[in-house]
Amino acid sequence: MFIIDGGNISFNDIIAVARDGVAVKISKNKGFVRRMERTQQMLMESMRQGVPVYGVTTGYGKSCGSRISHGMSP
Repeated sequence: MFIIDGGNISFNDIIAVARDGVAVKISKNKGFVRRMERTQQMLMESMRQGVPVYGVTTGYGKSCGSRISHGMSP
């Protein structure tokens, strides 16, 4: 099992999940959860203020100039 806990993720970890079906779990460590919550709050505030957030309110790569409306974001 691969646990997402804020540590580094190696290419081999990604391959193990994608090709070998290794299970993924999000850590319940209180410090990690707090960091994730702060990140979510910052993201939501940026979206409310209309600040472009790459890959969230914009497209990817060459489409990064395309904006996605707040109503379409999760």
